[in-house]
Amino acid sequence: MKFQDRLQKFMKGRYGPDDLYNFLFFLYVLLFVINLFIKSNIISVMELLVIVVMFYRFFSKKIYVRSNENQKFLKFHQ
Repeated sequence: MKFQDRLQKFMKGRYGPDDLYNFLFFLYVLLFVINLFIKSNIISVMELLVIVVMFYRFFSKKIYVRSNENQKFLKFHQ
C-alpha cells in the first residue's frame, strides 16, 4: 500500500482545515515572529497552545462540532 493511500485512509472522516484553522495558523506565525525578537516563555507557551488547538481541530472526527466552531468564528470575525 502506498503512503498516499494510507494517508487518504487515515484522513477519511477527519475535519481538515477551515477559516478558523487559517486564522490560528496566521496567529501562530505572528507569535513565532514576535518571539524571535522578544524571547518570551509566555509567548512560547501561547504558540504551543495554538499549535495543539490547530492539530486537534484538523484531525478531529467531530465534524459537526468543528463546523459549529468555525461558524461562530465567522460570525464573530465579520
